[in-house]
Amino acid sequence: MGAIKVNGTLDLQNATRQDIYDLIEGSTPDTDMADGETLEVAADKVQAKAAVPRWEKVTVGYATIKALGAVTSGAVTLLTLQDGGVVHACKAMSKVQFAGGTISALVGTVGITGTVNKYLTTYNMWAAPATDNFGFASTVGAESQTVAGGGAGTAIKLTVTSTTDNLDALTAGSIDVWVLWSATV
Repeated sequence: MGAIKVNGTLDLQNATRQDIYDLIEGSTPDTDMADGETLEVAADKVQAKAAVPRWEKVTVGYATIKALGAVTSGAVTLLTLQDGGVVHACKAMSKVQFAGGTISALVGTVGITGTVNKYLTTYNMWAAPATDNFGFASTVGAESQTVAGGGAGTAIKLTVTSTTDNLDALTAGSIDVWVLWSATV
């Protein structure tokens, strides 16, 4: 049976959730856990391996979209889904209202090259941020799978399309996009 060596102690009667997170994040695995989930260290934090679905959040600001240039549609890579990856759901929500130039509408979709709305269809990025203004889809899909695993993966992208003016006219705005994914390898 493996063990996790922790750096510190924890008072179990008075521990807060943050105390537990801090202790786990400061731990150093000695070996894989034999009884239950296998853990690994990634960026100095203990995390479940990729077979366990996890939400990955990416914030895209107006400057990143503006950098796509004098076009009315362009894509920003959110993450590279590893070989054998499965997307379970996607959520998008504006944090800061988008503005700029004479743009009259701004929509976003999440997908892959060739199927830009595979995981999230049109989300109105131009509307003011609000607690009930978000896009969500639970479209499940898989991408590349090589026999031995370890392929290059597939880019999951936010495609942004403007109306009336080019994307480089943006002067404000930001959106959070969450992708729930796991991998079968």
